[in-house]
Amino acid sequence: MLKNTHDTERRCSPRIAINLPVSLACNEQLLKCKLIDISMCGIGLISNTELPVCTPALIHLKLPNEDGFIDMKLQAKITRCTKIRDQHLIGLQFVDLSGFHEYELSAFFSYHSRFSA
Repeated sequence: MLKNTHDTERRCSPRIAINLPVSLACNEQLLKCKLIDISMCGIGLISNTELPVCTPALIHLKLPNEDGFIDMKLQAKITRCTKIRDQHLIGLQFVDLSGFHEYELSAFFSYHSRFSA
């Protein structure tokens, strides 16, 4: 039986909705954006600027942790950019996460999973 590709989830892991400011360096621009969700594989954000898919980017965010916040700079590539009203919904996939960043993301997810039970 053929599977309907429209119903297939493209994310590699569950995501958590979050509302945080984030900086995005892309195409020699530094953009202030709003982080709307995060997973172990990437993030979703809102930007006032349209960005081309497959473009490399550097994400700078302060992720909440048990000690307050952790400053993270993550390499990513833009996987989608969809115009919604006067803004753009941008999906980014992490590229070459370090073991430290994987650990911090995993700790963030473990902490927040306590509240979804």
